[in-house]
Amino acid sequence: MASRESKWRLRDVVDFEVLLRAGNEGGRAAAGATAHREEIRAVLEKAGPRSEGERRRIGLRAWLEANRGRDEDRAGSRVVAGVGLAGLVLGVLAFLAGVGLMRGLLVETEAAGKAYHLWVFLAVTLGLQWLALLGGVLGYVLVRRRSGALSLLERLAASLSRRVSGVAAPDLWERLLRGGQGYRPVVSWRLARLVQGSGVLYNLGLLAGFFGCLWFLKIGFFWESSLPVFSWPKLMQLVHGLSLPWSWTGAALPPVLEAQGAVPARELMFAADQWWPFLMTGLAVWGLLPRVLLWLWCWGREERALARLPFQERRHRELWRELVKVERARPPGGPADGVVLLDVGGIEVETEALREFLLRDLRVNPEARYTASVLDEEREAEAWEAIAKAPLGVVFLVEGWALSPKQMNAHYQRVRAGAEDRLLRFLVLGPVKDGRATAPGAEDLEQWKKYVDGLRDPAAEVIAYEGREEAA
Repeated sequence: MASRESKWRLRDVVDFEVLLRAGNEGGRAAAGATAHREEIRAVLEKAGPRSEGERRRIGLRAWLEANRGRDEDRAGSRVVAGVGLAGLVLGVLAFLAGVGLMRGLLVETEAAGKAYHLWVFLAVTLGLQWLALLGGVLGYVLVRRRSGALSLLERLAASLSRRVSGVAAPDLWERLLRGGQGYRPVVSWRLARLVQGSGVLYNLGLLAGFFGCLWFLKIGFFWESSLPVFSWPKLMQLVHGLSLPWSWTGAALPPVLEAQGAVPARELMFAADQWWPFLMTGLAVWGLLPRVLLWLWCWGREERALARLPFQERRHRELWRELVKVERARPPGGPADGVVLLDVGGIEVETEALREFLLRDLRVNPEARYTASVLDEEREAEAWEAIAKAPLGVVFLVEGWALSPKQMNAHYQRVRAGAEDRLLRFLVLGPVKDGRATAPGAEDLEQWKKYVDGLRDPAAEVIAYEGREEAA
């Protein structure tokens, strides 16, 4: 187990969700966690000191490998294959559209038969593409980056992928495409990469169609128009601007541009060899190259999203609690000390009465205890300074019945700002009896779990106090 690959891929994400769903429905998720707990703990120990988010990704990946078979037909492989097949279908259609467009732009002229109108050629092949690209970028920056919504083409790709993958789980795609910090960034960047791949093939189709027309047909080029805005000087300015990336080489420039913009007669038809090198280069530089760069960028963003999977949904946190139930608060390689107790509300339980539980179950030894909500001004600065320096983070002492989300949010945000990425644990106590803590009730503990899970903080966890005084 310790040597297994810990890097997540899209197929792993799908398999993980399918196995987790099956385990929860059959009541086997907790049992599976218990059965492989020692193996997963060994993987975490071998990984060494990591942040809580990294440990969770490594541990859940190890759980996935321990629970899925090697030879079964996995849902993840089918989903990835479905996305790939959808990309192939859209790519072929885009390539054929590019080829067909080039053939469709040819018009009949009296002077030289079939010819391309230069203004129409550049406007349709490059102008429309750049309008679509700029519109997509603006839509992403202004809307989709915050809302997580998919573009029209991405929704089309998602629908096609869902149909051809053949995955039976009805809510699987809903889980994958759900907004928030979950899997949606991974899937949306994969779909964006698929769309940009189709854009690459579309531009390859343009190049192939253009080359085919040059190869099999005798064509020419013309520019005349009745509108002054499409005059010859304007065309030369456009050509000069488009050729800037490669003009320093002196290659692939129209002869008229090299001749300092000599104005031809209105009816002049240019021969193919005067313009096709420039147009072919322009399609490659301004059409194909941006799509390739965008595809690479989407691929990088997908890799980044996979490397930062938070696994903060409720089902993920419940599984993680089972996986690390014994060593849940033990910092890798660290000593059993250096934690600050933050008493929320002034609980009438002495620190010494909690020390045994803290040492035995959390493997931490409190360095200091402070009281939130009733902090006096003299000790407040001392408390926040201690919290900022505590190597093992902070343990909130809270009573199960006393959850006030608004108040706790204020404490949590302030502590998190001072404790940076260190562990924050909410130790939930039951009713205090004769100065001794008791275990919290199931309903109270569930409310605290929902609250902490809603924080979506990988370094925040709920711990239920397990009193042993009664047993004694």
